Amino acid sequence: MDCRTDRSKPASRLIQKHWPVDGMAYSHRPHIAASLTSYKAWAGDSAVTLVVTRSTVRNVMTLNVVAKRLIIDKIELSMRYEEGNFEAANITEYLLRHEFVNAGMAFQVPRQRYPNNRLPPYAVYIPLCREHGQYLYVECGMARNRRGTQTAYVKFGFNPSRLLVNEIAQSRLKRVLIDIIPSGGHLELLEDGKVLYAEFSTDYWGVRSESIDAYSPRLEHSLYFPDSGAIKTIVLHDDKAGRPEQICVYDKKASDWDRFRHLRRGMIVRVEAKRRFNRTPNTRRLRLRDLPGIENPFASVRIYDRELIANTFTAKRHATFLAQAQCRGVHAALSGTRGADRIRRERMLEHCEVSWWNPGDAWRGALDAVNRVLQL
Repeated sequence: MDCRTDRSKPASRLIQKHWPVDGMAYSHRPHIAASLTSYKAWAGDSAVTLVVTRSTVRNVMTLNVVAKRLIIDKIELSMRYEEGNFEAANITEYLLRHEFVNAGMAFQVPRQRYPNNRLPPYAVYIPLCREHGQYLYVECGMARNRRGTQTAYVKFGFNPSRLLVNEIAQSRLKRVLIDIIPSGGHLELLEDGKVLYAEFSTDYWGVRSESIDAYSPRLEHSLYFPDSGAIKTIVLHDDKAGRPEQICVYDKKASDWDRFRHLRRGMIVRVEAKRRFNRTPNTRRLRLRDLPGIENPFASVRIYDRELIANTFTAKRHATFLAQAQCRGVHAALSGTRGADRIRRERMLEHCEVSWWNPGDAWRGALDAVNRVLQL
């Protein structure tokens, strides 16, 4: 993002020449004052929040972070029928096979077998808007619970954040769901569907992915994916089956280019929390409207400035730790540290946290994010 300070005017004046919003490549809105710490820009459903950080690093003041509001980037919902209702699964599979796949309105996904189920489910992708790559994932089958009884289900997966800016895809989604769920269509799915999986995302404009690192004391493993010698993606996860909790910090602009979405964007870092809710009894009956009440998935995430880490760990006894942090990441470097050394280095890392990241602020928009999905 092109942010420049006009030297002929006071230092608190920030000239924003290009203001990107969802659905538009650029919106020309010059002369946006940055004297306030936050500013709500009017952009309809694509309003953003301007966060001005005033941190001094080597006597250099930085004013370069724009935080977008929280969105639900992907979600999976399921409709479950009464136990032993085999006909419901058979009817849904027949409908998907003959009315969609055979008619050329969908394409079948190779069958995958779940460990606890006897038969593999039938799954298809239904295009909602081919021009923008929007699809609806539908899966039907029989699931076995811990008591051994089988229940028919239909699972739906889609991208709400992209549907909200595409009326054609929304209309197509409603027509498809009324065929599959004739009793209530999309309204019944959004109101009564059980949440299986959700991705919560928030974007930060003006941040370089190679300049930051991420750490979470709750998650035990980390994966770093470099590109051209620079780290572009950081994945933090635990060792539980199915990875029910996962944090991803990555370069959103590079990700869009890899998917051939060549938008004129500046530097963007996306912080994404992925949660799978069908792994524990407490969250198996979770509905979409209940999502704001769950524990903040960003609560344990800490984001560090790599330059501040290098300037903080200058003592010789930290040389090995610093080398591992720069090569493999802070998470991997701390995993090799035990006892008092780890406690000391975690306290030192507190002074290396970036000023624009706050887990509470990131999760504050959860209710608005859920309400936007319910209004589909």
